[in-house]
Amino acid sequence: MYHLYNTDVVEWAKEYDGPKFHALICDPPYFLDTVQKRYGNMNKDSEGIVADRIRNRSDGLARLASGFLGVEWDTDIAFYSDTWKVFGELMHDGAIGMAFSHSRNYHRMASAIEEAGFIIYPLIAWINSQGFPHPTKVKEDGWDDFYYNRNVLKGSIEPICVFQKAYPGKMWDAIEKTGAGVWNIGAGRVAGEPVPINVLEEWSGFGEKIRPKYIQKINTKGRWPANLIGTDGFDLPFDDFFYQMKPTVKEKNAGLNEKNPHPTIKPIDLIRYLSSLILPPGAYAPRRLFVPFSGTGSEMIGCLLAGWDHVTGVEIENKSLQVAKRRLEHYVGE
Repeated sequence: MYHLYNTDVVEWAKEYDGPKFHALICDPPYFLDTVQKRYGNMNKDSEGIVADRIRNRSDGLARLASGFLGVEWDTDIAFYSDTWKVFGELMHDGAIGMAFSHSRNYHRMASAIEEAGFIIYPLIAWINSQGFPHPTKVKEDGWDDFYYNRNVLKGSIEPICVFQKAYPGKMWDAIEKTGAGVWNIGAGRVAGEPVPINVLEEWSGFGEKIRPKYIQKINTKGRWPANLIGTDGFDLPFDDFFYQMKPTVKEKNAGLNEKNPHPTIKPIDLIRYLSSLILPPGAYAPRRLFVPFSGTGSEMIGCLLAGWDHVTGVEIENKSLQVAKRRLEHYVGE
């Protein structure tokens, strides 16, 4: 089951009074253009009117200028702790969240999430060879093959911020109550050949001089999931890791009569894999997942295919929401 809302997600979250969510996954705006580039130099705005309107998001000014690749939704909403605080109110204690970002300004989103009271986990790195550099060539004589600006190197890393709502008391008490906050390692193991592992058989504990005893067993469950997700083009031992390329044109446009307008769609199977890692046991159904900034629906589709019982998405842009509806109908039905 899923619900999809066409409105400002922060305002929606402030008014939400339904059941809490077990987890959150989202692909928020990256805000890859500067405020000065979009609105002019705010230091010259002597009365501070423009700056205040942007910070307070009081009248939609932050959505008027064209953002990344010409889209209006590419704002800095993910860089404010208040955004994540209101999301946190919707989540169970201990609930885990995952949010995609850009390697250039990941730190701003992660800092905002931490300031909102969440616990920051080690990030998950999705690396691929399909990014493009955007350098500026030095035109003066003698500078052959020299370039400058902040996007000289090909972008091959997309960081995923992993975070958790703090527990008010003992961890197990909160987990046992709602099922939120556990990692489903079995769902994320990477298939591979059986490998020998050393298992601790006997140990007296820390501080003792008795040597630990190990026995060797054969692991047939598959590799333990890592915080590295790979794709093609890199000479790394990807047999040990989950592998996911960027989405194909066929996947992007499936179920549509037109071209999907979203420029940075995430692969459905990537979302299915990530959301399966944080899916609570079936005894805690209906297991509910929240997708702010739901765009054209890839995150919602992936989570539903992973087995989440109820997924709620919120998207402010009507055009994207209409595309999401058709894609959801195609992939998971009404």
